[in-house]
Amino acid sequence: MLICGAGPTGLGAAWRLEEQKNQDQRDTEWHLVEAAGGAGGMAASEHQGGFIWDIGGHVLFSHYDYFDKLIDELVDEWNFVKPVRGAWMSDRFVPFPVQRNIHRLPADQRDACLVGLGEVAGATATTSGDTLKDYLQSNFGQGLYQHFLRPLNRKMWATDPSNMNHVWTSARSGSSAQNVPSADYERIKNNIASNKDDPAWDEDTRIKYPLNGGTGSIWKQLADKLPSERQQYSSKIVSIDTTNKAAELQDGSTIQYQNLVSSMPIDTLLASLSDKPDLAKLATEFQPAGVDIVGLGLSGAPPAALQDVCFLYVPEEDLPFWRLTLLSNYSPHVAPQNSWSILCEINSSKDRPKPDGDIVSAAIEGLKKLGFIDDSIEILTKWHRSLTHGYPVPLVNRDSVLELVQTELESAGIYSRGRFGGWIYEESNQDHAFMQGVEAVNTIFEQS
Repeated sequence: MLICGAGPTGLGAAWRLEEQKNQDQRDTEWHLVEAAGGAGGMAASEHQGGFIWDIGGHVLFSHYDYFDKLIDELVDEWNFVKPVRGAWMSDRFVPFPVQRNIHRLPADQRDACLVGLGEVAGATATTSGDTLKDYLQSNFGQGLYQHFLRPLNRKMWATDPSNMNHVWTSARSGSSAQNVPSADYERIKNNIASNKDDPAWDEDTRIKYPLNGGTGSIWKQLADKLPSERQQYSSKIVSIDTTNKAAELQDGSTIQYQNLVSSMPIDTLLASLSDKPDLAKLATEFQPAGVDIVGLGLSGAPPAALQDVCFLYVPEEDLPFWRLTLLSNYSPHVAPQNSWSILCEINSSKDRPKPDGDIVSAAIEGLKKLGFIDDSIEILTKWHRSLTHGYPVPLVNRDSVLELVQTELESAGIYSRGRFGGWIYEESNQDHAFMQGVEAVNTIFEQS
């Protein structure tokens, strides 16, 4: 079996194969190929100047006992963090979910949001429609859509909500709350009347994060437990012949396979199919949001407004980033003493170009505009990664195209899984991705 990718999906597949060998004495030959120099994929962490940088802001929220048991064995010690998160709008913190905490907004925005919520609450019938725009407007009203939901989603997905489906909104991908939590009109009116915060956590809520090594330490530990001779790094698959079941690498070498578990982006996978031109053409049906991740290591302590915050959404269009993650608030060991760190995520696509000029400078100027840093704060280190695939955009036709593509791929012995291999945002967290690798192996065994 050939495994493409050493992120959570590929490592999940390899782990399951080794587990089957030990439990059932079923020794299936496997070989893992990864384009990067080490394991982790988008869940990797990098070290620079005493700071640890996760590739994006990650939260561990598991839906699987199998996954929980394994990572508890891999991580020596967890740090448990209160998940304070929200949005920064109109120079103030608004707890997540914003739709339940509009009392924090300026009076004109608050009133516009409340009127819109009242209109949809009083409607005799509402429809979710086909698009994210339809869903957001029919469930939250025009005020929230205008001031928060539309600008944030445009920045996150780098496309307009009118181009996207809304299937992902009701899933609980990264916490016990829905991805887009509902809004109860009467409850919100009471929150306004009593000036009461209504966040999606309480005093006892905690999330876990590795005390040492960042998120990537989980996947490095897992890779280290697997046979090293079956893992090949800094090697990229560039072409796949499904008829002869052969994958060609960038160096010109070829690997034969019986089944392929792939976590490379599905659009990249399709474009690599040398003997299936009709299927390869469907690569253009998938649109990723690219992401530039800028990490800044800063002297001193974070400002009071960010003291306990895990991450912030930033919907305002004149700022380049859509999310800020305070990595140094996840563990005391991801930044040196007397310093703190912040990740800025700036998403782009063909529909939403990157900011002009140097993107690191744009992030710094954005933080200054918010008042989070100024010229008196020393920038100890700057870290930047630019990824063509940051988020798998759920376009309106995603599900119908995926069904066609996945059926054709599996008939050719290719199981495309994971964040970009499966292209289902609501099932692309680390636990989902890992379990998709495990379940792909189970499916192959069941069919053999």
